[in-house]
Amino acid sequence: MDKKISITLFPEGTIHHNGPVMGRFKNGPFRLAIEKQVPIVPITFMNNWLLLPDDYFNRVGYPGVARVIIHEPIETKGLTEADLEPLKARVYEVIDAPLRKEYAQWFLKSKKKETEIPLPESDLLRSKGVQN
Repeated sequence: MDKKISITLFPEGTIHHNGPVMGRFKNGPFRLAIEKQVPIVPITFMNNWLLLPDDYFNRVGYPGVARVIIHEPIETKGLTEADLEPLKARVYEVIDAPLRKEYAQWFLKSKKKETEIPLPESDLLRSKGVQN
């Protein structure tokens, strides 16, 4: 970063088994951005959970087109360590909002198992390798 090279960090630090629902963000990427006073560019991966499922034993992906939203940069100039939690919450909200809109059924309080929750038709087709 000191050499003006962009880097990519995934603040969850892991892959979750629960569809498009994100896990808790770790502090490191935000601490680094504040320390270096560089902007954060949030990116929402809309369907990676379908294309690249966390299947430890098979380690396979599925054909399809990754749908990505690149959001406006969030500035960190002037922020300090005291701003870490609000910054982390803001970035989480920006990334999470399109997921909640597209996959609202995953976020509803439901007793259904994930496998019983219907996918939007376009993602259902993509998960079976059908391009649209």
